Amino acid sequence: MKNLLILCVGFRGSGKSTVASSILRANSGIFLFDPHGDPAYSWIKNTARSVEELEDFARWRRETRPETRAMIRYVPDGRLDPFDALNDFCAWVWPWRNVWMCVEEVSESCRSVSSAGMPPELRRIVNQGRHRLINQVFCGLRYAEIPRPISAGADVQILFACREPGDLDAMRARIGSEAAEKVQGLGKHEALVFFPDRTWQIVGSRDAGLAELVLRDGANVPENASQERS
Repeated sequence: MKNLLILCVGFRGSGKSTVASSILRANSGIFLFDPHGDPAYSWIKNTARSVEELEDFARWRRETRPETRAMIRYVPDGRLDPFDALNDFCAWVWPWRNVWMCVEEVSESCRSVSSAGMPPELRRIVNQGRHRLINQVFCGLRYAEIPRPISAGADVQILFACREPGDLDAMRARIGSEAAEKVQGLGKHEALVFFPDRTWQIVGSRDAGLAELVLRDGANVPENASQERS
């Protein structure tokens, strides 16, 4: 089965969280790391504030609701450093299969853009998660601050208007000069979707068909196989 790593980058208010939310809505088994409690994900009714509550959710679902669509949003309570909070979340996700993991503002929880600056459990999921049927969606504000293993390994990138020289230079290194120039010229509520074959398409970020477009070559995961945890 092919599983996806999707990167969505844009400044606040650009619509990136709305796009990520629409992608998650189209799938099953949703686990969201949401340090700021973004209202775009308010449809995810289960919320955990600690790893202990994540474990309680896994136990509840395993014992009483194994047939339901699993979804939970982790909004850390602030007791842990963001690096450690994301590391613990990724460690909790790792045993699951056929799920979608989304990380909001991923660069805020990493110490540098290098692999060494990523929480080790996040690094493991980025490197090996797709082989374990873990689809991944990462959102961030600045392209230059996205950890390189994520931007280099992304199957699909959804990029909103950007005119910051450092971010555009980072884009040129990953998607090429021509696509980066298109990103620079995007208007409000427009996004460039960059595909694995190095083609791209400019779309409206509020387009109801955007999730379907992004997932056109996406994960082929049977619905009845989702949300299993080993």
